[in-house]
Amino acid sequence: MIKNATIWLTGLPSSGKTTLSQRLKDNLLSNGIDNVELLDGEDFRRKLNNFNYLTYPKS
Repeated sequence: MIKNATIWLTGLPSSGKTTLSQRLKDNLLSNGIDNVELLDGEDFRRKLNNFNYLTYPKS
């Protein structure tokens, strides 16, 4: 039995990584695996931006 695992999805922008990861999370939860955390890069950047930790150059 696997106790811990990390699934890292990579791909081009707008290639469906977030959609796939959300569906995978839902599937794991519905199969009784309740310790699932979804870390999405865009959400992470947005949260950092809200705290002014990360800034992007203006183009």
